[in-house]
Order: sequence, then C-alpha cells, then structure tokens
Amino acid sequence: MSSLKELQKELVEYQKLAMQGSYQRRAPAKKAILYLFNARKGFKTYVESKFSLELIIIRRRISVKL
Repeated sequence: MSSLKELQKELVEYQKLAMQGSYQRRAPAKKAILYLFNARKGFKTYVESKFSLELIIIRRRISVKL
C-alpha cells in the first residue's frame, strides 16, 4: 500500500506531465495518464484498507455489546 505522500507525488507528476493547470480543462498528455491511473488505484486501495479496518472494529464493538 502506498503512503499518502507517495500518492500525492504521483498526482503532482501527473499534473506536470499533463501540462494543464487547475483551471485548464482539456485532454491530458498521453504520457501523464499512467501517473493518474497509479494514483487512482493507490487512493482506492488506501481508502478501502482504512474503511475495512474501521468496519472490523465497529463489528467487534457491536458483537461485544450484544
């Protein structure tokens, strides 16, 4: 799992290679797409792992109270 800092670096690299600022909207450069996909996949994995851990904790608390 990537750290948030690593994922942030991927997004910054994507934005540099895409050659578009935050206010410009057009198709990004093809060489930038890989960075976007890597960051997206990393964020998805990060969020899923955090939420799955929280769900396990919540389920344990519920079962203990019952």
